[in-house]
Amino acid sequence: RPWYSLDDAAVPDAFLRYMSGSCFWIVGNRSRATATNAIHRIWWTRKGLPVASAIVGTWTSLFQLEAELLGRSYGSGVLKLEPSEAKKTRIPVHSQAGRSLPMLVRAAASDLQMAQDLADRLVLRAGLGFSEHQVAALRCSLDELKSRRKGSS
Repeated sequence: RPWYSLDDAAVPDAFLRYMSGSCFWIVGNRSRATATNAIHRIWWTRKGLPVASAIVGTWTSLFQLEAELLGRSYGSGVLKLEPSEAKKTRIPVHSQAGRSLPMLVRAAASDLQMAQDLADRLVLRAGLGFSEHQVAALRCSLDELKSRRKGSS
């Protein structure tokens, strides 16, 4: 009460935007904020998950490729992740990668590609043992899908 007030004040562990023209990533909720349905609210179901490491994992080419494959493309190159699609998107996690989150955030502030390169190196290559060729193949597929979605192929 009143009719315009929020009745769901549950505090999520993190947030994920639901529309993007570039890429998706998780933002941790250290401030204990809540939100309306204009953004996905995330609760960790796997307790003990290193949150910072999961955040770094969302910057990888693998996570971004899954978002491209599962999301819905709209006009002007916008990609939308519905809640059911976001739930299916797996996050590659390497427990040690979270230590580099501050460095990744600094990289992302100036160059999203540099942040993705760093996440790929930390999570996919060093953490999960992907070869350089495998990461390059993921990136090539991701770039192709983004190019198609944005109409520049």
